[in-house]
Amino acid sequence: MVAFSGGALAFLANLVFGLLALGRQRGAGAVLAALLIAEAAKFGVVAVGFALVIRCFADQLTGLNALLLFGTFGLTLGAQWAAPLVAGFCTNGRRQ
Repeated sequence: MVAFSGGALAFLANLVFGLLALGRQRGAGAVLAALLIAEAAKFGVVAVGFALVIRCFADQLTGLNALLLFGTFGLTLGAQWAAPLVAGFCTNGRRQ
C-alpha cells in the first residue's frame, strides 16, 4: 500500500497540474499565469500528500517501505518525463 501511495501521489499531482494549466487562456500572460499557478498547486499537492502518507503510514515507513514510497514516486515521474522520448519525438516536435 505504501508503494502504491507514492505512484498515486505523483499521478495526482500531475493530474492537478494538467487540469489547471491546460485551460482556455488567451494571451501569453494568461498562459504564463496559469502555468505558474498549476506548478504551485502541484507542489502543494505533493507536499500535503507526502505529509498525509507519512502520517498515515508512520509505523510502516521503515527501511524498505520508505524506499518503496519514494522510489515509486520517482519512477512514476521518470516515466512521465520519458514517455515523449520513448514515443519517438525529437526536440523540434516531429516524429523520427
